[in-house]
Amino acid sequence: MGTIQSDVIIPMEEWNTPPFLKINEKKTKRISPYLQTELWKKDDILFITRYEPYKRNKAILTLMWDLDARSHEIKFGLDR
Repeated sequence: MGTIQSDVIIPMEEWNTPPFLKINEKKTKRISPYLQTELWKKDDILFITRYEPYKRNKAILTLMWDLDARSHEIKFGLDR
């Protein structure tokens, strides 16, 4: 199985990742005050939001988890 490039089939073993996609992860200099066991995993947040009745709260919880944010770090647009 391969891809067609100018009518030539290239096998998957010969595919190369473009250089602009080879981005190194930056390590943070900030030391987290939380233990590894105190951090929520994706499964944890999905479990919690499953039982949350309000869409607004589900959105806030998942947004904060996705951004690694605290509640005071997100501007909700309520103070116009």
